[in-house]
Amino acid sequence: NIKDVVGGNDEIIEKINDLIGKHERCMKTNKGVPSKGMVLYGDPGTGKTSLVKAMAAYHNLDIVTLKRKCEDTDKAEEEIKARFNEARTLTHGGKDIVILLIDEIDAVAPKRTLSSESKDTVALLAELDYLKPRDGIVVLATTNYLEKVDPAVKRSGRLEDKCEISVPNEQGIKEIVSICLLGYKLEEGMDVKSFGEDLVSDFRGMTGADIRRIIECTVQNKLEKTDAKQFKDIVISKEDIREVIRQKKG
Repeated sequence: NIKDVVGGNDEIIEKINDLIGKHERCMKTNKGVPSKGMVLYGDPGTGKTSLVKAMAAYHNLDIVTLKRKCEDTDKAEEEIKARFNEARTLTHGGKDIVILLIDEIDAVAPKRTLSSESKDTVALLAELDYLKPRDGIVVLATTNYLEKVDPAVKRSGRLEDKCEISVPNEQGIKEIVSICLLGYKLEEGMDVKSFGEDLVSDFRGMTGADIRRIIECTVQNKLEKTDAKQFKDIVISKEDIREVIRQKKG
């Protein structure tokens, strides 16, 4: 289940599922013009990239990742073309869906000004325009800074759908805590569900990455303090987690 990897974000998950479903139907029936993709935006650590990868794994889809790796404009332009070509190859002539993840799209296609023209942005726009509804390529882009992405990338006919991924709500916190604690021994009378419910207020306002890191640090502290050699030898309490939260907050 997708929730085994990503807690919360139910509405976003539904929208991505719907987008993938529309592309699958378009390929089978040769009808419809689904959106070419969407931009997921939000603060660092909210799980944008993890969510895309989890969705690909959940649907058993190949995923191709495009990310700005160098400052050389010509090489960056070549990378954009290479990743789109790789995705086309993996669709096997339009028989399979492939997810093309553009990670940190604000670096790949930064906003242009009257005095500057980005060859990277122009190259990406050309590739997006070349995509056909029946190609089977679903483009999912992530960014921490939606306002820095060139407006032409976000217009209708390209990546017209924008979805914000914010810090987890109460239900999301419960799910993330429960997932992160699976497999560990917990204090007597507690299970992963009750841990998540009791720690909601402690984790409120934190990102999924923050929550996961705090639980990782809690486990590490217990290993060191008890001189345990294996995870199965430690018992985690709510106070252990709260102690790490206090340390992180300074």
